[in-house]
Amino acid sequence: MVRRSSLPLTWLLISVFSVNSGLSSSSQEAQAPRSTELREHDPLSYAVVYARKSNNQFALSEIAIRYAELGDLEQAMRVNESATDEDWRTGAFGKIALEYWKQGEKERARALFLRVANLPLPKDVIYIWGEIIESMAEAQQFDLALDTVNATAAAGDSTAGNALEKVVEVFVTGKARNPTLPDILPRAITIARTVPEEVS
Repeated sequence: MVRRSSLPLTWLLISVFSVNSGLSSSSQEAQAPRSTELREHDPLSYAVVYARKSNNQFALSEIAIRYAELGDLEQAMRVNESATDEDWRTGAFGKIALEYWKQGEKERARALFLRVANLPLPKDVIYIWGEIIESMAEAQQFDLALDTVNATAAAGDSTAGNALEKVVEVFVTGKARNPTLPDILPRAITIARTVPEEVS
């Protein structure tokens, strides 16, 4: 009797998976896992596939950041490039660029920060730029950090003052360790005069 009731259940499961996989392959061919995506010793690869199938753009970008933190910068870039939400991608690119910097790939970090700095500033999620600016400062890309603070201030970001404060803080700490860093304080003061007051 047990055997008899489990047989229909087995057929039901087989048919559900067959129909589901048939639908997935026809409607989402572009999102089907590539053979290189699923790697046996890489649990994040399964998370990537799931995030793509569920169209979770935030998760894709967070996974990309985690790959970067683990040192797999090329995979981090591939995963983040596949995210379609520009805001999440932008924030993740800032963190990936910082990881390039930490791993000694300063030119690649600079190139990625330049790419990020040239992206448009969306007003509805302008707050993401605070973390990007902080990453730029931590990577000693003070010119780009100040350019971005200036752009966010011009766009009316009320948190631009906080970002500028963080840039100056990181600069002062860095200057104490490396006196040869070019002085950014005069430019920071000029930008501070244009920063809108923070709304409380």
